[in-house]
Amino acid sequence: MFLRSLRMFVFLAVLLTPGLVLSAPHLQRFVMTTFVLQADRQRLRVGDHLHLTVRVVVRGHLRHLDRLVWPVLTKFSLEGRESHRLPGRESTAYVETLTLRADRAGWEFLEPATIDAINAANDVPSRFASNPLQIRVDSPSTDAARTALPWVIGWAVLLAVVFAFVIWRRVLEWGAARLRGRLRRAVPSVAPTPPAVAVVPEGQHEPAVEHIRTALEMLRRSPDHETAQLLRLRWREAFAASSDETLADLVARLPDGERGIFARALRAAERIAFVADDSRMTAIDESLMLFDTALARLAGY
Repeated sequence: MFLRSLRMFVFLAVLLTPGLVLSAPHLQRFVMTTFVLQADRQRLRVGDHLHLTVRVVVRGHLRHLDRLVWPVLTKFSLEGRESHRLPGRESTAYVETLTLRADRAGWEFLEPATIDAINAANDVPSRFASNPLQIRVDSPSTDAARTALPWVIGWAVLLAVVFAFVIWRRVLEWGAARLRGRLRRAVPSVAPTPPAVAVVPEGQHEPAVEHIRTALEMLRRSPDHETAQLLRLRWREAFAASSDETLADLVARLPDGERGIFARALRAAERIAFVADDSRMTAIDESLMLFDTALARLAGY
């Protein structure tokens, strides 16, 4: 009885085992070398398109790849799917691409893609996984704000520079005003010197007239450059001119009533002193009447 039951058990086990194996999921057997999940864009706007690609490389030659599971997509809709098999000498590459359209704004955190297969390296059923991926979808308002941000920053920097320049200038003006105030307090006030009114020192009119007449006589006899310079010097001495005083300064301090005749005489002396040698005698002849009038006025001053 026992032996009969044992034989029946063995018979049923042999009979049912092939059916159980055939009904189990069939897994491919290979060695995987590459499993990558990648996107052609990491940031896009609502309404833009994205290509999400899985690339798998296995050793050996396989006609197809089973049990590829894509990650769940919550912000995209599927618009197309393409797959390619690229056989090589010792390996086979599989590339599958999804064409997606962004429907919602926000971050999309993609879990790794997976493939169930038997690892040929150890003959163990395994679940191979790719890398995870993050994709950001911007709304149109976010994209506009991102575009305008550089302009806002540029204008803010420009306004800050202008404001700093105005403050710096105000500080300099304030410091200069304080410095001028301190200098005014430190330097005692001095009464201004009244302008000189006398043409020559009192009692020296006649010697000055004689000196000018002597220089004129010498210039008639010898109209050279040195004598012309002597006449100019005598006229300047008659009006107590300093060595660094210009003709304009000298004329400006003459008395108002005598400024016209004396100014013309001084300018004539300057012209004779600096005219060319061949034109000096003509300049002397043209100025004799003017000199006589000025000397007569100077002698009676």
